[in-house]
Amino acid sequence: MRRSSVPHARHRDGWRPELLRRVSAAAVAVVLAGGLAGLAAGPASAEENPVSEPAVVAPDIGVTVTPLSCSTDRDGITFVTFTGLIPGNPYLFDVEGPDFTVSGPFDAESDIEEREFVGMPPGNYYVYIQESIPPDETTVPQFDWIAFAVEPCQPAVEVALTQCTAAGGTGAADVSLSRLVTGVEYTVWLTDAGDSGGTPYGDPQVVTGDEFAEASASFASLPGGRSYTVWVEGSWTAEPYEEPPFVGGGDFVPLTTVDLTTSADFSLAPCPAAPVTPAAAATLPATGPDGIGGLIAGSILLLGLGGTLLVANRRRAHRG
Repeated sequence: MRRSSVPHARHRDGWRPELLRRVSAAAVAVVLAGGLAGLAAGPASAEENPVSEPAVVAPDIGVTVTPLSCSTDRDGITFVTFTGLIPGNPYLFDVEGPDFTVSGPFDAESDIEEREFVGMPPGNYYVYIQESIPPDETTVPQFDWIAFAVEPCQPAVEVALTQCTAAGGTGAADVSLSRLVTGVEYTVWLTDAGDSGGTPYGDPQVVTGDEFAEASASFASLPGGRSYTVWVEGSWTAEPYEEPPFVGGGDFVPLTTVDLTTSADFSLAPCPAAPVTPAAAATLPATGPDGIGGLIAGSILLLGLGGTLLVANRRRAHRG
């Protein structure tokens, strides 16, 4: 497999404009010549058209395309397969797209040649292959072509949460975006889960990708104990597509405007409950003349006086 990664300047070799002119003119000439010959010729007898040995017909050249990745700027990858080649024969190929051209001659090493094209911006392309013939030859070369598209990448999103840590507090969400297409403005907003048209939390934010196709947005003061959705939305428009002047090519539907969207759901845990203040404990009255200490002292004094009177009465009785 051969790898092509550096776009050449358009038409640098000068072969492509001449190739298009010759292919178009020769194809028209063949069609007209065949039609006129058919009109002029009458029924032919077996003697006029003797049976001849069948000519050796070269296999039809073919081309297939498999896009391997989307593109944010110049990072798209496409796999191309050329088939029906004759080993050792020379061929010309051309890949054209938005601000991208890779073209040139090559000698077939086998009946199938595979090439990987990298560094492709998003947009509409075509790949063309034909036999390489001498400049003075009028034979129409075998050729094939197909149109294809390198899709712009859809954005990716990740959310990092800061949970609420105090009663009556709030949480936050930090949003990280990647795979952003160069030059596209993305709107990022936050709502209750699943409600894209609902009241946003905070103002929607507009971001563009940096050199790494990344950006970020932050949303603070989010109530705990709720579920949310972060929404991302952008739009990319392709350069106008011009149909190449070749016959065939299949039924290609070119890219026009592509919506670039994604979303992510997340939840914040409830904030911690407020601490409970315990009730005040019961207290004993303060000691003093008016408190329980005075009562106890008075009771002891009365007991002492009662004991003294009892002793005095016993002494009197004994003397009498």
